[in-house]
Amino acid sequence: MPSSSKLAQKRRSSTTTDNDAEQKKRKFANLTELPCFSADNLDSEDALDFYRRHQILHVRCSTKQNTNKTPLEILRSLHANKDISSIEATWCVENGGADDETTTKGKGKKAATQEKITPAKFFEETSKGGVGANLPKSCYVSCILQDSKKIVDSYLSQCPISTPPFVNSRHWSQFRHSLPCWIFVGRHLPEHVKDRRNMRGRPEHTDSVSHDGTWHYQLSGSKHWHVRPMSDAVEWAESAPNLTKNHLHIECKSGDILMINTRLWWHYTDLPPTYDAQDQVSMSVARDFYCPASALPNKKQHEQNDENLELSEEKSFTNVDGLYAQTNVKRGEVVVRESEMPDCALPRSDNPNCEIGELEDGEGCLAALRDIPAGEWLSVAPSDSESDMGSYEEEEEDDEEDEEN
Repeated sequence: MPSSSKLAQKRRSSTTTDNDAEQKKRKFANLTELPCFSADNLDSEDALDFYRRHQILHVRCSTKQNTNKTPLEILRSLHANKDISSIEATWCVENGGADDETTTKGKGKKAATQEKITPAKFFEETSKGGVGANLPKSCYVSCILQDSKKIVDSYLSQCPISTPPFVNSRHWSQFRHSLPCWIFVGRHLPEHVKDRRNMRGRPEHTDSVSHDGTWHYQLSGSKHWHVRPMSDAVEWAESAPNLTKNHLHIECKSGDILMINTRLWWHYTDLPPTYDAQDQVSMSVARDFYCPASALPNKKQHEQNDENLELSEEKSFTNVDGLYAQTNVKRGEVVVRESEMPDCALPRSDNPNCEIGELEDGEGCLAALRDIPAGEWLSVAPSDSESDMGSYEEEEEDDEEDEEN
């Protein structure tokens, strides 16, 4: 993420449309661009072969709406439904526009921005059209719809697609979704020409997830993705795509699907100005999926056959940032102080990159157990307590008592 700030602000998409059968089947020793396949000409088996090899796939699909309501109007009506609480509970401001100075000013400014761009204010103002006084002219938010399968299915039935059209049970065997439905909405209406650079989302990162991928469908507007493989990931087995430049730049237009394994691809997104987009917003929906047939051969077998998978995928997801390394961190260095921690739980891992410790002034902290590259998700061992960083002393005391007894 941090290194991506050196990229030119004006980016030219290197995505091309590729409908030729031979092109669809070829294996890239070097990736100079990511082909954009047409859903009308893409065979399911070819789609699976390409995704299984590269763990990323870009497909242009239909933009036909299933309802007279726009995507934003549908989301607004869901928020007004008193039986749906997950939109409020998982609301996250990815970028608060000019008011969001998280990269330089710390948590306080971010909290103020989060408080300012509430769901109620966002939906009230965007329903009026144009720009009002309650919101910044540019902002990027997300939420997770996960109240029940019935509610998620009802929402998806109003979207142009609920499952990628190139996925079928014959080739994509055992394909299934987890419950949560991720929704991203961005408005970018800069007043001056000099401010019309793309608006960034979260900094570049990978995701600490066990599923086999996520497909993102662009409902309205466009979104630019910038990705590069996490080449040293064991799962690639030294067969990661070899890029001929730093990143692949992918422009997802309305109707496009980007299927990507965010565990294996570093990624960040940005939004171009949304003046001409429907409702003047860029909006996309995403679903995580499990499909053993699409996984790399070197994926850990226990991840494919996790007996608790059915239960874990039904758990409520949180939607917060701040749990990934903002810069490169050396082993033994402090990653984050307790006072700087966001209000969220720490991911658990059998192979954690952090441990809970205490600074000389008595404040708790997360310390790096090994070198951590910028963007890597932070995690602690299952035995560590995430409720209170300072509680480790109590745990140590309990251990000492056990030894004495």
